[in-house]
Amino acid sequence: MPETPSFEVVGPDHWTFAAAAMADHLEAVLRARQTLPESLLRGAYLAAKYYFALVLKAYQVEVPASQSASFSSYRIATDIVLNYVRPTPTTTSEVNGKLTRYAALMDQLQEPVTALSKEELDVAAEVMIFFRQLARKGEEQHYHEVIGSDPSEP
Repeated sequence: MPETPSFEVVGPDHWTFAAAAMADHLEAVLRARQTLPESLLRGAYLAAKYYFALVLKAYQVEVPASQSASFSSYRIATDIVLNYVRPTPTTTSEVNGKLTRYAALMDQLQEPVTALSKEELDVAAEVMIFFRQLARKGEEQHYHEVIGSDPSEP
């Protein structure tokens, strides 16, 4: 994938379509209780995998090549995990563990139809919530850009 610009150029709205599509796909996965690779939108899937790759690079030992994009993606991801995912993690290690599990689930979604365990379904439910919130944040950012307001102001 090409280098992603910094957060100042590309914020959550960059990921809105992929996040919404992945949330919808995960909803179908949860209903079926198995992977559904044939209904996975390839472009949304690749964008979501790339997003998690950026997130994971932010807390790995080596400094990522795309620091701004990686750290901004991580900031957005940790905000979502801490505010919307239950149970709420209480340490950075727990947040990073959740994000690592989310990225691992992304790999699993493209595998041939496979029944998911209760633990995998629990992670899929969290990732669905994660993507719904990422899409919402992107929609909010886009809305504020269109009306010319700062989303941090009341």
